[in-house]
Parts: sequence; structure tokens; C-alpha cells
Amino acid sequence: MSDPFAADPIVVEVVRNGLVESVHHARIVITAPDGTLSAAIGTAAAPIYPRSALKPLQAVAMVGDGLDLPDDLLALIAASHSGEQIHLDGASRILASAGLTEDALQTPPDWPADEQAKVGQIRAGADRSRLFMNCSGKHAGMLATAVLNGWSPPTTATPPTPSSSPPGTPSPTCPVRGRPRSRSTAAAPPPSRSA
Repeated sequence: MSDPFAADPIVVEVVRNGLVESVHHARIVITAPDGTLSAAIGTAAAPIYPRSALKPLQAVAMVGDGLDLPDDLLALIAASHSGEQIHLDGASRILASAGLTEDALQTPPDWPADEQAKVGQIRAGADRSRLFMNCSGKHAGMLATAVLNGWSPPTTATPPTPSSSPPGTPSPTCPVRGRPRSRSTAAAPPPSRSA
């Protein structure tokens, strides 16, 4: 098996006491607005798992679709959290702003990532919760955006599959924004947010 990083340059070296302790390779891709490749460092076509790195971009899309929340809640939408009380309260506030409760979340039940918060919940007799899941803020934001726009809530538990449409047919629902693809996706200026 070949080294998957052979074509990816080292862009960061961590040095301790004059010795290289670790190195970090990178794949950097810049695209034009039409999606064509403008520049690349490393293997541009290699698959990646961006996972939570996309949360800020998803938050921008939610704001662009009209979600108007205070900065502390937008920060929760754009990041992973550790399940501390401030995070649980924030995710609950996002859901409540759309008339929803924790029951609307489709995230898997989990324990808080923060050990102290986890122990506290266990001592209080709590069970795993969808709200404790580190992505619950983002998912609450997606649900609130869907409700705000009158869209069917995103169904992360049952995403569309290629087998549900003839070959070459786009998926009927945008997996990130949970809305029909037929709606215009022309960029609109983001609404002003209250301070």
C-alpha cells in the first residue's frame, strides 16, 4: 500500500527543544465560483472527511436562509460542544426559538464530552441525551432554519439515496440545507442580525 501522504507537503512542523516532534501534511484546494479547480497543494482529488470543519460554512448558509440568532447561539451552531450546561441551554434556546424541543433532534443520544459534565449528569440520574451530542447546536440550527422557511425538517436519520431516483437525477433534497433543490440558490445578502 502506498503512502497516502506522499504527494501532500508538510506544512507545519512542531519543534520542541530544537527537535521536530511532529509534522502535519496538508491538502489545500481553492475553487472558482463555478467549482473548477483554481489552485491546489497536495492531492486535490483525494477524498477527505471534513466533518465538523464544515459547521461554520453550514452556519453561514443558515444565516443566509434567514436564521437570526444572537452571536452566542450562532457560535454554538458553528462549532462542536462538550455538553456543558451553557451548551445544553443554548441548544435548547435554538430549538425553542422554532417552537421545538429536544425530541426534534435526530442526533444519537450521547453523554457530554466534558468529563465533569458527564459525571454530573450520571450522578443526577440522567441518561444519554440527544442534547448532549456535540453536534446538537448545529442540528438545532438546521431545524430552526427549516421551520423558519416552512421546509420539511432535515431528516438526517434517513438521507436521500441514489437508488431512490433514476441515474443522473439530482437528489430531491439538499443534504446540508434540507430543502428542495428546485428553489433558487442565488446568493442573497444576509439579513442584519441584532446585537
